[in-house]
This record gives sequence, C-alpha cells and structure tokens, in this order.
Amino acid sequence: MSKSTLLEKINQSEEIFKKTANPERRKEYGQFFTPPVVARWMAKWVTVNHPKNILEPSVGLGSLAGAVLVEMPNAYIEGIEKDSEIFDQISPELASKITLRNINYFDLEKDQKYDGIIANPPYVRHHSLDIEKETYSALEDITGEKLSKLTNLYVLFCIDIIDRLTDGGRAAIIIPTEWMNANFGAGFKKYLNKVSVLKSVIYVSHDALIFDDALTTAAILLLEKGSGISKDDPIDFVFVLEKEFFDKTTPLKCDDGIGSINFQYGWDELLNTKKWDSLFNKDKLIGNQENLIRLENLCTSRRGIATGANFFFHLSKSEVKKNSLSQLSLKKCIGSAPDVKGLIFTSSDFEALVERDGKSYLFDPPPSLSESDAKYIESGISLEVDKGYLTSNRKVWYSQERRSPALIWVGVFNREKVKFIYNESEIYNLTTFHCLYPHKEFGQLQVKALVAILNHQDFAAYVMEQRRVYGGGLVKLEPKDLNDIRVPDLRLIPLDAIKALAKELDEADKSMKEGNDYKFKFDISVVLDMKPSVALSSMIQQELI
Repeated sequence: MSKSTLLEKINQSEEIFKKTANPERRKEYGQFFTPPVVARWMAKWVTVNHPKNILEPSVGLGSLAGAVLVEMPNAYIEGIEKDSEIFDQISPELASKITLRNINYFDLEKDQKYDGIIANPPYVRHHSLDIEKETYSALEDITGEKLSKLTNLYVLFCIDIIDRLTDGGRAAIIIPTEWMNANFGAGFKKYLNKVSVLKSVIYVSHDALIFDDALTTAAILLLEKGSGISKDDPIDFVFVLEKEFFDKTTPLKCDDGIGSINFQYGWDELLNTKKWDSLFNKDKLIGNQENLIRLENLCTSRRGIATGANFFFHLSKSEVKKNSLSQLSLKKCIGSAPDVKGLIFTSSDFEALVERDGKSYLFDPPPSLSESDAKYIESGISLEVDKGYLTSNRKVWYSQERRSPALIWVGVFNREKVKFIYNESEIYNLTTFHCLYPHKEFGQLQVKALVAILNHQDFAAYVMEQRRVYGGGLVKLEPKDLNDIRVPDLRLIPLDAIKALAKELDEADKSMKEGNDYKFKFDISVVLDMKPSVALSSMIQQELI
C-alpha cells in the first residue's frame, strides 16, 4: 500500500467514526481528529532530524502516525491508545507498520524517552478527569509548580511529553488555545519557560478553523529539547489566518504574510501577560496606554441572575396571567440577548417586550404567598424544579438572589465584538448578560460615556485582550475578565468630552434600533490621551453627580 493510500484510508476511517460513534462517548474521551494537511505539517517538524524512535501518545485512528510515515517511511513509531473501542478500529495496514499499545498513556514506563513525539492529546475538562493522585504528584514534581485541579487533560499530556524528550528531540503538539487564557495554564507557562524547549506557537485563527467537528480554536506547539534555546531567546508566534497556510509553508519556514502574521515575544513579556490571546491584538491597540486603568477601578462585575430553571422562573405576560401570579411576586427581567436591539435598554423597550409576550418577568415571591403563587410553587415541585442543582442548594428553593439591577449589561457570548448595554430601564437580567455596577460616584452621563467607549469599534482591541475565543469566532468573557479590561479613567475626562460621548451613545442606539450598522465618530485615541488635573476631575464629578 502506498503512503498516500494509507493516509486516505486513515482519513476515511476517521470520517466514518465521526458519523457513527456515540457523540457523548467521544466527548468523554476528548476525541477530535487532526486534519490530514495539519498532520503532515506537524510531521515535518518531528522527522527533520530522523529520530530513532517516535511516540504518538493518543493515536486514535492514526492520522499523525500515518503522516510521520509519509515523511519517514522506516520510522519506528509507538502508538498509545486508551480507548479500546477506537483501538480495535485501527486499520491492519497501519498496525503492521507501528507498535501499538492499548493502555493509559500515564501508565507508560516512566523512564522511556523518545527522539520525537507527535500528539493530539485528548481534550477533557477537569470535572471529567480520572487522574490518580500519584500522576498529579509526579507531574508537579516534573514542573516544580502546583497544578490546578481545573487543569485540562491535554496540559497534563504536554508536561509528560516534554519530560520524555531526549536531548535534541523534537515534539509537535496540537491542543486547544484555552490554556493561553485560563488560570490553569499559568503553571504550564512557567514550566515552558523553565525548561526552554518552546520554539514556536502556531495559533490558528477561528477564521481558519481546522477542527470541523469541535467548538474550539487550536494551537500547535513546536518544541525542541537541548537545542541551545535560552530563557532570553524570543518565542515565535505565528497567527494563522488561512487553512491554506499548512499547504504553503513548513514548520522550518513560516514566512510572514503567507497566510499568517508573525510576531516574536520574550519571556519577560509572556510571563507578565495574563491572556496570551491578547498578544495577537497588540498592533490594534491605539492611543496612550499609560493613562489606562482596570475597569474594576470604576465598576463591580457579577454574573447575571441564575435561576436554575428559567422555564419555570422566567415568564411571559401570558404565563403570568394563566397562573394568576401576584404582582408582588414578579420582577421585571430580561433573559435573551436578541431582545436587546440597540445599546440602551429603556422602559419603552421593556414594555414592547411585554406586549409581544416575550419572557419579561422573574418569579421571586415574598415570604407571604398568595393562593395562586402557592399553587404555582406546588406545580414546580411536581416538575421536580426544587431538586435542581441550584434550587436544591437554596434555603428557599424558589427565592432568587438579592441584588440591585445592574446599570450596564455585557453579552456573555458574542460574535466579532462584545456588546455593552446601558440599562436605563433598571430592570434585572439573567445569565445571558454579565452585570457591571458603576461606583456610586458616577452620574448618568459618565456611565453612558463609559458604555460608549466600551462599544467603540476602535476600542474593541482593548476589550478583546481579555476574551476567551471558541470555535467559529465565538467570544466569551467571564466577570473576572471584565475586571481586567483597560479603560480611560472617567474621573479624569473633561465634562465636554463626557457629554459628547453620552450624546453619541444616544445616536448609536437610535441608529441600531432602526436596523443600521453604526460606527462611532468620536476619536477614541483623543480620549485615551486625555489626562487633566485632579482638581479639574473633582469639579467634573461635582457637576455630574
């Protein structure tokens, strides 16, 4: 069988497996196959020095091992696969060319080293991990760092892979980009710096999504051990914009502009950058960054209200009427991002939502129940709403958390840019939005000015510094991410600028509600460059409050 025929057969087997395998089981084992063009690209890195032995620690149906055989037909490859179901489906043609073992990767002999390792480790979140304490302890001994129990399985694989490389050995590992921005990746970053093996990070843009069956972005780590890399050497970062990049380049020649943008960063900057995603946006940051402060200096962030059973607690006008619920048991509340059309949510917007029978009321009864409220609560018990995770952990299962409405809503999941909404109506919101509570020192004009800044198209790069990106460009922010957004200090912006910003937010809202795209006209770099005196700041605050 020719090399190309073998790869085609492996690819066909993977396509059949994706269509026939139980999706939940695939998710449990974290199985996402490497596209053939990417597998061959990675194999070029691993085989360049003709390694004596090569490891594939999560072989699946063999796309990476097959790609290695294309580059190096006589390579000695050991393939490890824990899942017996997929192990039994590995083609006899591949099985005859490599050594296969149906074991847990972490049961591999501890002293076994390899000249080359190529890997697409399982993508399994912490709550699904079945890792023995001894394994965690051994990996912490390797890194010299405490590993968070929130660590995804692929990071644990990476640590062990690096430890198994011989001097001069090379590894290519494809993993999600989640670790670059998550707290659990901090220890791994320190370890990469400590062992000085990282040559390049190939970050694949969501626009060039290479996993067609997974909601994730991808990064390829190119590693080389004992190759004279020092902690002072910069790391190559390649931002892949097109899938064709893998056809047009090799790991040894990733020229800037050929389907990618290339950067270099030193470890001093890397270890001081919390979210590495932001490294790819630095060229989009405008204005004077020295004047910026963290958003948490102006606002408090929280998630939206989590009911535990929106179908029961978040109701429309007709549902309220049908159940004869008391007005004392209802709070005005929004729960769907599409219900917000512009950048300001007004009382009129809420009334329009009510009239079209959208979900608009939160059931949150007082201690003294009306007869109809008590009857509705009994219906919830019959539906076992009271046995849900959140409801069963409340003192009173049908009571919502106590808080004030947030003046600013932030979309949790977004496409392309994050949307910030000024809640003029002062109604409540569910978890489709995060909440920002501006400090009491700020008046309405300042709050509106802040919302205008946060929505400005040229300010988006500052917001995106804190984002978490998922497949297809899905952007997510957590409340703690909001705290880290760098913004101008509202207390130091002149009154005329505050008024102008607030006025344009009104214009933007009106235009967007008419169905138009809107681009802010004010020059955000001018705002970022403003630095008036503290005395002036005090005068401004007095006039605005």
